[in-house]
Amino acid sequence: MPVVEEDKIEYAYKLATKYADTYKDWRWGQCIFNAYYTVFPEITNQIRGTDDDCFYVDAKVPAFLSHFEIKPQEQMYD
Repeated sequence: MPVVEEDKIEYAYKLATKYADTYKDWRWGQCIFNAYYTVFPEITNQIRGTDDDCFYVDAKVPAFLSHFEIKPQEQMYD
């Protein structure tokens, strides 16, 4: 599973929310897929067409998101 930075995950989710607000006819799965494709095109293309592709089925969003492991932030020491 690819490890991605938390700030990029947050950006992709905010972008999906923006898509949902802007494109009222898009389903949530479509918004998530398109936003994550913008930020993580290689990973998203690997999921495209699989059982976890959420573009057409909103119920698959959790399975889609499970392909993105958040990189732990490094702890800072004084």
